[in-house]
Amino acid sequence: MNIDERRAQIFQERELEKKWSPLLNPMTYDELEFLNRMVVHRLKIMDRLTALGSLNRLKVGDNVKWSGSDGRSYTGKIIRLNIKTASIIADNTSAQWRVAPDFLEKI
Repeated sequence: MNIDERRAQIFQERELEKKWSPLLNPMTYDELEFLNRMVVHRLKIMDRLTALGSLNRLKVGDNVKWSGSDGRSYTGKIIRLNIKTASIIADNTSAQWRVAPDFLEKI
């Protein structure tokens, strides 16, 4: 992040603080804790929706490629779509992988 990007980020954070401080400052600890739980719950729902959106472009039987955690490229066929991942049989090793859809590219 260069200096201009950092300045823009600080400015944005200050603007958000001005906006939200009047709402948050009068809240009690218990109210803030409850609000935190609500925010975390909402973020989890948004993550699930994002994952489902990525899965919508894939279907069982699609040939895909991805990079493993070791940096090597792999290819394989989708055998199952799970809630957050796709189960894949790798072409060259017949090993089974579970890969997040964001890391998959159709071939």
